Amino acid sequence: MEAKTLNVSVGMMNKMEELLYQYLKKNEGRWFKKVELYIYSDEQGYSPESCGRYLRYLEEKGKISVSYYDSKYSKHLAKYAYNPPIEKKMKIEIINNTARQIYYD
Repeated sequence: MEAKTLNVSVGMMNKMEELLYQYLKKNEGRWFKKVELYIYSDEQGYSPESCGRYLRYLEEKGKISVSYYDSKYSKHLAKYAYNPPIEKKMKIEIINNTARQIYYD
């Protein structure tokens, strides 16, 4: 049996990750319960396990936000939303003839 290797670029998203990201981005401002995203991923032909994994990846990359809530029957349930990129402002500071870029919100 021949072993297969998978080459994945660090900056590249796979199809499921991209689908979730675009779906959340299209619905910017709305929070989705994890179960809603599980249903969406199932409709797209992906498993809930894959959905959960890629939601974690997107959150770790800072592309989406996650918040936790308690329901009547469960605690610490996740909900997700698109996290728009924050544009940082830049200023140039010159001290002793040395220029330095400073980024701030």
